[in-house]
Amino acid sequence: MADDDPYGTGQMFHLNPALPHPIFNTELYAPEMPLSTDGPYLQILEQPKQRGFRFRYVCEGPSHGGLPGASSEKNKKSYPQVKVSLESTTLTA
Repeated sequence: MADDDPYGTGQMFHLNPALPHPIFNTELYAPEMPLSTDGPYLQILEQPKQRGFRFRYVCEGPSHGGLPGASSEKNKKSYPQVKVSLESTTLTA
């Protein structure tokens, strides 16, 4: 029982890291490829910092701090940011 995955992720996802997967293939998403939008779109300006935050239930107590941005430093705080645009346009990613 100690070896069981309490979240069952091993049963849900059978991705072999040795095999190429389209979602991880950066060649499919060239930075110079224009993206057309027909209506509103969301642009991610700053991703969250990768440091292992997880969802917490109310019974686990109060928040354990804010969610810092990827470029956040000790003396220069930043936070994840998005931009919502309501018009149609062509973006260059």
